[in-house]
Amino acid sequence: GGSFGYPGEQYYQAANVTRLVKAGEPLVIGALYHWYGGGQGRPAGQPGLLIKLVIEHVNGSREVITTDESWRVSRATWFQPDSPRRNGEGDRIDRQDARGEIPGWDRPGFDDSAWSAPEVVGAHPAGIFTHLVGKEPRIAERVVHPVAIRTADDGTPVADFGVVIAARPQVRFDEGVAGRSIDLRTGYTVSASGRVTTDTLQTQGTNMSFPYIQKDGPQHYRAFTHLAWRYLEIPNASEELSVDDISAVVVHVDTPAGAEADFHSSDPKLDAVWDLVKRSAIYSVQEAFVDTPTREKGQFLGDAADISYATMAAFAERDQTQQAIREFLASQPRHWSSGNDVGRYNAVYPNGD
Repeated sequence: GGSFGYPGEQYYQAANVTRLVKAGEPLVIGALYHWYGGGQGRPAGQPGLLIKLVIEHVNGSREVITTDESWRVSRATWFQPDSPRRNGEGDRIDRQDARGEIPGWDRPGFDDSAWSAPEVVGAHPAGIFTHLVGKEPRIAERVVHPVAIRTADDGTPVADFGVVIAARPQVRFDEGVAGRSIDLRTGYTVSASGRVTTDTLQTQGTNMSFPYIQKDGPQHYRAFTHLAWRYLEIPNASEELSVDDISAVVVHVDTPAGAEADFHSSDPKLDAVWDLVKRSAIYSVQEAFVDTPTREKGQFLGDAADISYATMAAFAERDQTQQAIREFLASQPRHWSSGNDVGRYNAVYPNGD
């Protein structure tokens, strides 16, 4: 997930990667990341990467690998540069061209000699990266498949996932043709013709497309960023797609196992309202509480409080609430520290406006 904090309030996250390592086998470590720049819910800053890998060997020795001048870097050439924003303040459109993929970049033995040396800021703390805070909330991910694939009047396949989810779309193509454009598009509703609705009201004023250019042969399209949506249309696919070929990676804050609330009544409508509110709450928490997973993804104080009450009651969520409280407290010394402003909070925090 993203670290959307101000310099000096940014996060690191620790993880046990032992299960990814096989004794005696070659090991590679790399990262694919992108940088938003300033915007609603995201302060302006500088892109950077800081990694520390600690390896404890069976013989008792200890090896530490860090990001330094020995690393090599390259732009991910299958992501098209200078992509426009989805709307006035949100993400940039996720545009991919599979012909630009770098085969094997994340596998042992890859020749990175043509890549560049990184710009090394220095040993932490250095530059604008003066302080890091341990990030307690974790992102949970799970793969789901559509409940049905419908066909629009013009023959376009439209995958229906049954309910609105906050997710990254994925499609497996078996018969790709280099240069073929597939303008995947997500949406909340479909029109009378069966295509995904694109008008402003039904999209929160957001371009919800995921433009993709194929390479030859079998391939697996994977979006890099998520939106909230129910339907995924796949025009110009030129091959039969099944529910097994289409999927989505649902993303939301992780919550304690076995602590989820449940509710049943004699009224099916009341049960449906419970399911809707509960699902809406958890799908409004990714790297922060967000007013919507689609438009701004900004952590508004009022929205954060509402979602927090719901997720604490329904999912025993605590970590994201603690983080949000700390972040809004941090808005006081940053923005409200003098005169009659002392003690006020930001309406959105962190924020790049």
